[in-house]
Amino acid sequence: MAATSSSLLLISTDNVFSGTTTINAETSPTCPANAYGRAKLDAERVLLARTPAAIVLRVSLVYGYESVTTGKWLNFFAACAHRLSRGAPVQAPSDQWTTPVHVDDVAAVVTALLTATTEIPSLLHLGGPDRISRAQWAGTIAESLQVPRSLVTAVPKASGRYAARPENTCLTSHFLSALPAVQDVAVRGVVEAAHALAPAFLQ
Repeated sequence: MAATSSSLLLISTDNVFSGTTTINAETSPTCPANAYGRAKLDAERVLLARTPAAIVLRVSLVYGYESVTTGKWLNFFAACAHRLSRGAPVQAPSDQWTTPVHVDDVAAVVTALLTATTEIPSLLHLGGPDRISRAQWAGTIAESLQVPRSLVTAVPKASGRYAARPENTCLTSHFLSALPAVQDVAVRGVVEAAHALAPAFLQ
C-alpha cells in the first residue's frame, strides 16, 4: 500500500497490456504491445522500487476539448469533433476498443488520490464506464453534435495511425471505486461527456 497523502503519482497507460483480452484490472498480467507501453511499464517499476509511497495510475484513453490551433496531435474526441462539426467525414477503427475517460474526471481522481487521508494502493486503474470501439465512439460524437452519423466510416485500425495500438486498451479497477477518497468523483460515460463537450466545438 502507498502512504496517505502521497506527493508523487505517475500517470501510466493501458498500453502495458497486450490487448488480447477485452478488459484488464490491476491484477492482470502485463505484456506491452508497443514501445510506448514498454517504456511506461519500465517507469512504473523504477518508481515503485525507489519510492514505495508513490502511486501509479494507469489511465485509459483520455479526451476533452482541444483547439485546432494547438499545433499537436489532437486527442481522438477533439479530432473527430472538429471535423464533424464542419460536416467533414471521419474514418475510425471498428477493431480498436477502449474505455475512454474525460480529462476533467482524470484530474478529479488524481486530486482525490493525492489528498487522501486514508491508505491508497500503489497501483490503480482508471477507465470510463463504457467499453467502445473508436468507430462507435465517433458515431456518438456525431450524434452529440447533431450531424449525420453517416459521416463516420468504420475502417480497420491497420489502415491508419492506430495500427500499433493493441486491439483492446480497456481498463477496469478492483479497488478504485471502494476508496473513500474518490466517493464524490463521478466518472462520466461517453454519451454524457459528449453532450457536455459538444457546445465547445459548435462555437
